[in-house]
Amino acid sequence: MILQRHGRKFMQHIWNRMLLGLCCSGALCISPASAGTVVQFRTELGDLEVELYDVEKPVTVENFLKNVTEGVYESSFIHELVPGAIAFGGKIRVSNTGETNLPITRPAITNEFNVGPRLKNLAGTLAMETDSPDPNSATTRFSINLKDNPERDGSTNGVGSVVFGRVIRGTEVVDKLKLFKPAIPMQENLYFAQSNCVLNISPYFVGFPIYGFIERSVGVYSLRLVNVDIMLLSVRVSRDEDGRTRVRWNPVYGRTNTVEFTDVFPPIWQKLAEVPPASIPTPVYAGSGIPSPRNPLNLPAVIVDSDAAPGRFYRVRATY
Repeated sequence: MILQRHGRKFMQHIWNRMLLGLCCSGALCISPASAGTVVQFRTELGDLEVELYDVEKPVTVENFLKNVTEGVYESSFIHELVPGAIAFGGKIRVSNTGETNLPITRPAITNEFNVGPRLKNLAGTLAMETDSPDPNSATTRFSINLKDNPERDGSTNGVGSVVFGRVIRGTEVVDKLKLFKPAIPMQENLYFAQSNCVLNISPYFVGFPIYGFIERSVGVYSLRLVNVDIMLLSVRVSRDEDGRTRVRWNPVYGRTNTVEFTDVFPPIWQKLAEVPPASIPTPVYAGSGIPSPRNPLNLPAVIVDSDAAPGRFYRVRATY
């Protein structure tokens, strides 16, 4: 959910649902007690909505959101996949020139595995990955657990992979990633006909997942990557040239999106508009086929508030 105040550059991310979960000091927990910021993972396999544990893992979430807003994950892709177990991203992206580049280098963050609840690496959870054996070396790499991975909940030094979010919509995408299989040997005639496979391209890519091969010319093939773009749910309120106030946002697809407003605080929320899934417009896509989070026009949903008062606050909720 997003809250924005009309007439000022003021934005705050809020989520008004409470999750039923178990929290306990010093023990592994299934999920934290309160919900947080929601981000969208746009992939060629489908979209994921991932809820972040802002309160429970604040340093990890803040670092991840900085990566998102600064474009670190634009045009990135899943660079490693352990079939049926775990998928890794956030390490490599493709630039506008088509070359493969490392993401922006960021300072390493403190490992929060033992800070707050010790969350389990369960299927559908999002975890931060370190860049070296040093547990305090995480920068941009993340992982999605495709199954329960208890071995990642602790190591010899008592520090495990930090879970800082979970998939709340799009579990079918997780299921599709689980179906990737090791590629058949190169010498077989069917090598370039396979899809949804995992390649070992030493020394650069081990466990590299691809959709399949594209024949560019006779005998010349290129790989179709599993692209990933990550964006914040965002909203913008503006008074346009016609004098009307419009609320624009990038919606949660396949769900009813409800726009609400309040003129008083503590807030008393009133419904402005309810937008069913069938009425939500098609997203604006970048040339890569993945929506561009830096494109200010990538807010396809819009409604008009014909009675907007100065200082009015708005929020957009998605019904799950």
